[in-house]
Amino acid sequence: MGYKKCPICEINWIEESAETCTVCAGKNLHSVSNHVGANKRGSPPNRDKELTVTIMKTIGVARGKTGYLAYDNNNRKIGVVFKSDDKRTVRYGNSELCFYEKYESELGAWRIIKINGAYLPFDRLKNILSRQEKYVCTTDVR
Repeated sequence: MGYKKCPICEINWIEESAETCTVCAGKNLHSVSNHVGANKRGSPPNRDKELTVTIMKTIGVARGKTGYLAYDNNNRKIGVVFKSDDKRTVRYGNSELCFYEKYESELGAWRIIKINGAYLPFDRLKNILSRQEKYVCTTDVR
């Protein structure tokens, strides 16, 4: 009998006839296709891509976080960008996007803002928005 790597975590070895490893099976994932596959139209799901956002100088609140309002490419107000306050993480002090709850199933709950492939420090974002009304950037993948 042959073995292959688990298609979800790509770490654990499983028998060829198995769909996932026992670790991934215990994570209560909906299906492999929801994690890495295509949507009904055949394109990858949005949650697996970077997201381009426009951050406005205007202040808003989402899930108890206060920050700058963020809009997607469809001009939907999707959440606020705030200073990450979790000292236990490498994103501490950087710009983090908190999505409004109605967009969580589509976009996730949180994403880190990036500039030139690295995390964008919140103080740098404040400086940028002190000189202009909006700033277009990307998030990390979810």
